[in-house]
Amino acid sequence: MLIRTYKQEDEQQIIALWQQCNLTTAWNNPKRDIERKILDSPELFFVGEIDHKIVASCMAGYDGHRGWIYYLAVKPDHQKQGVASKIMSHAEDVLKDIGCPKIDLMVRKTNQSVIAFYHKIGYNDDPVVVLSKRLATDELYKMRCVKMDIEQAKEILGDKFSFSAVDTQKVVQKLNIPKDAKILDVGTGLGSMAIVLALHGYTITTGEPGDDESIYARQNWQENAEKVGVDGQISFEAFNANSLPFEDGSFDAIFSLGSFHHIEASDRIKVLKEFIRTTVPTGIICFFEPNHHTVERIKETDDNHPEPADPTAYISGLNLTSRQIGGSNFDAFIFQKTS
Repeated sequence: MLIRTYKQEDEQQIIALWQQCNLTTAWNNPKRDIERKILDSPELFFVGEIDHKIVASCMAGYDGHRGWIYYLAVKPDHQKQGVASKIMSHAEDVLKDIGCPKIDLMVRKTNQSVIAFYHKIGYNDDPVVVLSKRLATDELYKMRCVKMDIEQAKEILGDKFSFSAVDTQKVVQKLNIPKDAKILDVGTGLGSMAIVLALHGYTITTGEPGDDESIYARQNWQENAEKVGVDGQISFEAFNANSLPFEDGSFDAIFSLGSFHHIEASDRIKVLKEFIRTTVPTGIICFFEPNHHTVERIKETDDNHPEPADPTAYISGLNLTSRQIGGSNFDAFIFQKTS
C-alpha cells in the first residue's frame, strides 16, 4: 500500500470512503473538515492507495502537547488485512518525528470493534472524561436538521429539477426510510434524485458509467448540489449498473431516476439482480420511469429517446414484491425482497 499526503483531487473519494465507514455525521460537514485540515496541517492528512485507488485515510494532528487521530477509515473490502495498522503506524512515525510524546484519540463507547483494534496496536484506556463545546456549526450539514424547503430548491434549480422533484419527493416521503440508511442512486445525471434524497436528510452515493457519452450523463450535478447546500451529503463513484462495485447487502435502498429505459433490454434482468444483490434483505429498490406523456415531451428535443420501460415486466422468478405509485411525470416502481 502506498501512503501519501492528501491531494485536492482526492476529495470525492475521501468523502465516499468516510460515508462507507459511517464516519460522517449531521453536525460535521466532511468538505469543511477537509478544508480546515488543509489550512492547518495538510502534511498530517494521510491517504492509503492500492492499485491507484484510495482505500484508507488517517487525519493526524499535533498541538505541541498531544497528538490526535481522526478519520481513520478503511474501505470495507480491505478491512482486516492490516491496512489500518499500516496507516496508523505511518501517522505515529510522522508525529514522533516532529516531537509528539503521546497520542490521544476518541472512540464512541458503543464501537467495541474499533476499541479492540486500538487495544491490539498498543493503545490503552485512560481514566478521563471528554468534554466539548461547539464553537461553529457547519451550515451545509445543519440543513439535515433544518431542511431547505423543497419548493425553495425548485426555485433555485429551475424547471429541470422541478419536473422530476414533483414526483420523487412524494415517494421519498411515503417510503419513510430511516435517516441513517445507506442509499445508492444509480444514474446521476443532473443529480436530481440524489439532491431530493439529500434534502430529506439522507447521505447518498451516486454514480453512472464513466464512459457514458450520452447527453444525459456527465452533467454538473455537484454545482446543483452546492446551490442548495447538500453537496457534502453526496459522493460520486463511476460504475456500471450491471456490475456494481459494492459488496452484497451494502445498501438499505437503491433509487434510479429515469435510467431503466436507457438500459439495453437484454441487460435489464442483470441490473435488477445486481440491485437485489447489493441491498439488505429488507431493502427497497425504487425505479422512477417517465410516463408516455413525459417521453413525448422529451422527444420534442431528442428524437432518439427510448420508450418508457416497465420494470415489473422483468421480475419474474426474482422473488420480489412490487407496487406502483403514479406521478405527474414519473411513475415509481417499488420492489422489496420476499422471504
